[in-house]
Amino acid sequence: MSLSPPKFLESIRIANKIPDNLMYHQQRLNRTAQDFGFPAIDLNDIASQISVPDFEVYKWRFLYDEYSYFSDIQLYIPQIISEFVLINQKKFTYPYKKTNRCFFDQTKGKLTQHTEVIYYANDYITDSSYGNIAFFTGEEWHSPEIPLLHGCMREKLICEAKIVLKNISINNLAIYKGFKLINALLGFEEAPYYPISKINFPPETEI
Repeated sequence: MSLSPPKFLESIRIANKIPDNLMYHQQRLNRTAQDFGFPAIDLNDIASQISVPDFEVYKWRFLYDEYSYFSDIQLYIPQIISEFVLINQKKFTYPYKKTNRCFFDQTKGKLTQHTEVIYYANDYITDSSYGNIAFFTGEEWHSPEIPLLHGCMREKLICEAKIVLKNISINNLAIYKGFKLINALLGFEEAPYYPISKINFPPETEI
């Protein structure tokens, strides 16, 4: 039996005492369990045992792997972001939501507190460290065809036809008016909107 913390993670929004979008989190958990060869845990069973003290928004971190699982629940406090920087992720991939975030910590560790990373590979945007990303043309929202992680809120927005998947080049970002970060903790409508000018374009920034 492993004494290490569980390897995988689901970050789930609890609003008005109800966990949001459990279907999408369960689907991702099921894929992870199948790929790594262990039985999937039923999030609805775990959710039935969880309570929060009020109707604020809470972050439910569900950590799990083949050996163990546990929940951690904290009041959700959105990050304050003032600027963004592009960083070349090179060969880094992140197909599963893991508790090990060394790559993200390493890249963000070089930046100021309120600066967020937007990653790209082969000149195409993939993700931010905070979540998926969607760019606004003035008429529709575009999100990268190939993200670092297939986020649950992103999947929901695709199913609702609120975002369109595109290959988004760092060389063509000027065609967009602005963008939002997408994650499971923050509703798309309430997520902050950032003008495209908030993204800094260094000549070559990479880890």
